[in-house]
Amino acid sequence: MKIISESFAGVATSATRVIELYYPEDKRLFDDQFAFKLLPFWWRITFRLLYLPGLRSAVLSLRERRMPGTLGAILCRKRYIDDVLKRSLEDGIEQVVILGAGLDSRAYRITGMNQVQVFEVDLPGTRKLK
Repeated sequence: MKIISESFAGVATSATRVIELYYPEDKRLFDDQFAFKLLPFWWRITFRLLYLPGLRSAVLSLRERRMPGTLGAILCRKRYIDDVLKRSLEDGIEQVVILGAGLDSRAYRITGMNQVQVFEVDLPGTRKLK
């Protein structure tokens, strides 16, 4: 149980990225095919239920009422960081350090990351879960 409590923020952030997968590819801010796969089993089951359009819109509406703007902010931040990273890779950076990496998948999904040294730093339980 310590793994889940220690890494809840990483799991919750990964879960937020999964929401983009519900949109058509040409409408997504980013395409993170790893986000769903990195979720723990029960979270994946829950997110499968959100493929039901009525349930998904109700859950997202409730989240927006409870925490206005947070979902949009998280998704836009992900896109912004991806864009900066891609430009930096084009400019020739040699190393990337991802602090508080959680279940971040940039090291696997961003083109060119396999050409640089990548260091992911996080709590032991989160690293073990990933």
